[in-house]
Amino acid sequence: MSIYNPNSSGLKLRNAEAEFYLSDRSIGKASLQKAMRIPPGSEILIPFDLKINYANLPDLLPFAFKLLLGNTSGEITVGGNIKIRKFLWYKKINFELKQKIDKEVLKNLKF
Repeated sequence: MSIYNPNSSGLKLRNAEAEFYLSDRSIGKASLQKAMRIPPGSEILIPFDLKINYANLPDLLPFAFKLLLGNTSGEITVGGNIKIRKFLWYKKINFELKQKIDKEVLKNLKF
């Protein structure tokens, strides 16, 4: 995931947590690997550690194969929060992102 800092001063990203869903089934939970600085007026990638929810994998696998073959489409939802800091000031920001996913979106992914 990426984050953009529109401010004229840098910020410190202290904590980030997110839960990933594929068509309303939990894929897993992610957390920030380590605190990081976000320079002013810049966009950076946030490295997450993803802990897979293995209990839902049997339900997700058939859907994932259909998705890879181009026979279906779905929606990925990411919801969570980030905590940023500047000097003694802290702010917690909640977010929810939704993205339609199909075979074409998977082709354009960059890792």
